[in-house]
Amino acid sequence: MKGLIVKASAVVISLLSLCVRAYPQDCYPNPPQILEATAQIAAQQVVNDLVNKNKTPEEAAKAIGQKIQSLVLYAVGDAIAPDRNHEIYSLKKYEYIGETARTDKQIGASARAEGSTSAVEKPGFAELLGFAIEHGAIQKRIDGTSLTLSTTPYAFIAWANKGDTAELYRQNEFFTRVGLSASFNISNKDQPLADVNNKQLTEWSIRMRLAGDRSARSKEFQEWWAENIRPKINDRLAVLVTGFGDLLDEKLDQNAEDGKRVSSIVNDVQATLQAQIKLYLESHTSELPAEKTTGVKQLILCTLKDKIVEPVRSNQIKLSPELRAKLNDKLFPSLAAAHAALEQAREDFNKFWESFSKGPLTTFAFTNHRTSMGSDYSEFAFLHEQATLRPLKLVANGWVSIYSNPDRTMNQQQVRDYGAALSFQGEANSPFLTETPDLSKMTFAFTGRYQRTKENEGVAGKKADIAIAQFRMEIPIRMGLSIPLSVTYANATELIKEKHVRGNFGLTLDVDKLFALTRRVLNP
Repeated sequence: MKGLIVKASAVVISLLSLCVRAYPQDCYPNPPQILEATAQIAAQQVVNDLVNKNKTPEEAAKAIGQKIQSLVLYAVGDAIAPDRNHEIYSLKKYEYIGETARTDKQIGASARAEGSTSAVEKPGFAELLGFAIEHGAIQKRIDGTSLTLSTTPYAFIAWANKGDTAELYRQNEFFTRVGLSASFNISNKDQPLADVNNKQLTEWSIRMRLAGDRSARSKEFQEWWAENIRPKINDRLAVLVTGFGDLLDEKLDQNAEDGKRVSSIVNDVQATLQAQIKLYLESHTSELPAEKTTGVKQLILCTLKDKIVEPVRSNQIKLSPELRAKLNDKLFPSLAAAHAALEQAREDFNKFWESFSKGPLTTFAFTNHRTSMGSDYSEFAFLHEQATLRPLKLVANGWVSIYSNPDRTMNQQQVRDYGAALSFQGEANSPFLTETPDLSKMTFAFTGRYQRTKENEGVAGKKADIAIAQFRMEIPIRMGLSIPLSVTYANATELIKEKHVRGNFGLTLDVDKLFALTRRVLNP
């Protein structure tokens, strides 16, 4: 008997799974944008709880409760709207994640390191953690593979205080000005972290930001945000809180004897969605997170269509004339007005960020280079970035490097080399991030670099004047993750007088951007 029950249960679950799997993708065509956006965020939260927080499908499905009131409200608004000109269709999706749009950070190794993909160094740096693996060479004869880790003293302060906030950032502003990085030569490419040791260290660097701060946690940005954006966010929240409170306590039908209220619909839809989402997640374990998110989103929209929109339109769910009037004449117009103010705020923000992100940024960098052949040396450099030829950014480097203990037998002098690099960088939207909230840009740069190597002067088979031309492109592919690609021409290397063309590639991870994506300020 027990075995029969188990088999019967399995059959029922299989049939329900097929139903869930076969949920029509077009079951809710052209929903209000605000409803679709809210369903997307709710689905992302469910999948995030399942994948990143290791919750069970049943536990993850409970995340729908965070957005259920908004979902029901917008679905009701669609059901009672007399036409497509109603205010419910003017409500849009908003979010603020400006940190992800930054393109000024040097996450990888310097141009001298084996494996470097860039002939110029940017003045910005990762404030929490940067990680890069690169393969190639700019100024070396032999390609190499390097691993670069970067952070700041502020990252440890944020960790000790259990969170990175704008207030903590301002209180420890000095420590955000200092960047630390180390690059390692990777010999075991299958286990790169096994080579993070002193013997494989090829260079370490300390950077001090002298001028400019493009962080969204900076004083300038926070003051502008508090004056221009936060009041409009609060106005919208006030409308929502008041509107939801009034709506939930309303009777569905003023003449009905049972006195059933709107809150009962919310509870019913939430229970139904939790059960369906749990079943969906259990039956789609092999899908990627993005596929799960799309499936859960469609499940939410289809359920709202079946449980709210159609029953209200057909009068199976009876809304009193008083409730309809309150929604149509008061709540949705107020909400639309609040969103219109946010739309203007978003345009203002885009203009502000355009200027804010292209202001001057200057950094002093000290880098100690360790070489397997020859003498170790130190490099002192000034790195600057500024938008001078819009829409291009100009990145300029100037440096001099010295030997701490020059080897006279190798024609080494106190000054090893000096030089400069100039790069023009443009931006474009990444084709891989169209369905994510990440605002990371695809960048492309044309770079010229000149270096005078003193120890090569008068030495046969070597060239003292090294000139480099490079085209580099960095393509964001996932949130916080990007691939740098470059093609470099050089008239010589530091070791041999030989022209060459090389291709370089890598993989970089900016934890600052990942963290910013978890802190959206504007949500539907």
